[in-house]
Amino acid sequence: MSSKFAGAVLVAWGLLCLAPLARANPVHLAPLDTLWQSASDSTASWEMRKRLYEEWNEVAASYGVRSDSAYRNLAYGAWKAEDVPGTIENLVLAAETSASLSHTFSFLRDLNQIERRLGNKDQLSREWGFRSYLVTGPNLRVVLVILCFWLLLLGALRYAFPKFHLSPTLMTGYWSLVLLVCVFSVLLYVNRLAYPAVGILKSLQGVVQTFTDEDPEKPLVKLPAGTLVRILKQKPDATQIDFPVAAWVRTQEVATLLPHRR
Repeated sequence: MSSKFAGAVLVAWGLLCLAPLARANPVHLAPLDTLWQSASDSTASWEMRKRLYEEWNEVAASYGVRSDSAYRNLAYGAWKAEDVPGTIENLVLAAETSASLSHTFSFLRDLNQIERRLGNKDQLSREWGFRSYLVTGPNLRVVLVILCFWLLLLGALRYAFPKFHLSPTLMTGYWSLVLLVCVFSVLLYVNRLAYPAVGILKSLQGVVQTFTDEDPEKPLVKLPAGTLVRILKQKPDATQIDFPVAAWVRTQEVATLLPHRR
């Protein structure tokens, strides 16, 4: 194997991994452009803009496209309209959809600030498993590209320069870095696969009553609408959660956010 071949493999791998991110750009999809421009019209009412952004999401989904920009605009519009549950819901979807790590962490910071306003002792946006789940959405491909780059670089150097030797200390540090990246990538991926479903509590009354078991006659505590919960089990009438409290809630009062399905 030559260094040129190794470089060609690296470039091909990078393009393959990053191609889905390029297709997610709504500007390149003409049927969506009119909807996007209408939804972005600041002179229209928020209800009209909200309906158009939601319609844009539905049409985009038919093309296999999701955009964090649409969810971000829905989130900040909902915040101006004092719709806290709507703000939290769309910030979660924006963070999960974003292909930019900086944007993902920005959405998480905003999400944590709004979650704290609900008054709950614990916030899901501060939990490591939840944060890593969001980070390893489209960004998992970036991690794989970086890992592949390091491995191919070492192989290319060894094959292109057979007499080129590195000090044992440097090689030990290099392989330690490769091992660290591999282990960290595997942990993120396993967490992504094993993490429980995430939902959000919704209620016109502004609060949701939890129960000690499936029986609604055994009340536990009340949680504000907009609270993010981890879902363990869903039944037609009751849903079991384990965060922020271990309890049950009425199924019609919890909407599943992650994994995202449209």
